[in-house]
Amino acid sequence: MAKENKQKKEKYQILKKPFENWFLERYTKFLNELRYENYPVDLLTALNISQKKFDEIYIKPFRELNERHLELVLKSLCANLKEEISSPDYFYMLYKQPRTGRQLNALQWLLVQIKDLDLFELPNNVLKYYKESHNQCLYCGKPDYYIKKNQRILFNNKNHFCHKDKCIISEADLSSHDNECHYKKWRQTKKNLNQNLSRNAKYYNGEMAHDINVDNKLIRVFLDFCENQYKENLKIEYTIQYWAEMPGYPETRQFIKALHYSELLC
Repeated sequence: MAKENKQKKEKYQILKKPFENWFLERYTKFLNELRYENYPVDLLTALNISQKKFDEIYIKPFRELNERHLELVLKSLCANLKEEISSPDYFYMLYKQPRTGRQLNALQWLLVQIKDLDLFELPNNVLKYYKESHNQCLYCGKPDYYIKKNQRILFNNKNHFCHKDKCIISEADLSSHDNECHYKKWRQTKKNLNQNLSRNAKYYNGEMAHDINVDNKLIRVFLDFCENQYKENLKIEYTIQYWAEMPGYPETRQFIKALHYSELLC
């Protein structure tokens, strides 16, 4: 099996650079399109001050803090203003959320799925955007567990797809799974892609100049898959939950829980 995986990765190395270009072009575009209101116009008008003055008074003091100290100060601000500013029914809270929108989230999930395909190693310029999903369905993003026959089934490193009530989970045969089963949907997607790639790579012997038309078609098949899977991933309602390196925190690794889109301020 290890030898077969090695041969497959060698055969599909040609896909690595085109995928890097495809991914970075889209990720950079969507990242640049994220918009935040740095200087609320209504507030500037009410205070009768310029953006520069607003920055001096309200923003500059926070710029001198590192991430950990900034979090502590903002939490303290919420606590100190709880009674004075908040209404009787509500008070201010602070929480961190990922810098993401549906497009970025769909691309990040695509990286998880490309990893699962195991066709090639992710390029270094792309790898920095990769988050290793922990205890989630790799198809729909549902975190922690799914429901089958009114019971919670926990995800783990081996079990990371939602099944339906009629599915025989232990069966690899796709006919033993409901048509809406996420294990079946992703297995079928992988199977279709591998067959499509294989059909277009069977005359390619690994030499870059062997047949430029075969090379181009092979690349086109894979990038079409990426585009279609990205569009499917736009339906995913959850961010990726993962272990992150967080320097300055009590523990070097912090678990970042998945958020549903209803919890995101976007």
